Formats: sequence, C-alpha cells, structure tokens
Amino acid sequence: MEAEMKLEETLEQLKAKDQYVKKIDKERQDSLTKVQANCSKFPDYNLEAGQKMLDLIASFGIPCKEYV
Repeated sequence: MEAEMKLEETLEQLKAKDQYVKKIDKERQDSLTKVQANCSKFPDYNLEAGQKMLDLIASFGIPCKEYV
C-alpha cells in the first residue's frame, strides 16, 4: 500500500514536470518567433545567436519571454 502511494506521488511529480517542460518549450517557441521578427526589422540582428541564446535559457528551465 505504501509503495503504491509513493508510485502515485512520483507519477504526479512527473506529470507536473512534464507540464512545466511543455510550458518552457512553448515560451521558447514564442520567443523565437519574436527573435525572427526582430531579425527582419534589424538586419544586423543575428538570428543564429538569438536562437542559441533562447535554447540555452530554456535548457535551464527559465522562461524565455523575460529575455526577449
């Protein structure tokens, strides 16, 4: 019975983590769209560098929208 409760707890934690990861990835995608829009406005803006920056920020689990 105790093992079953721990499994349910672990499952809930994994679900919460999965939702958070999906949220971070969506924010990274939204931020990338903004970076691409900025690249069309400002020719000296480096798309590849912006994309790498967003990937790095997202890899730490930090919302990207704060940095765009």
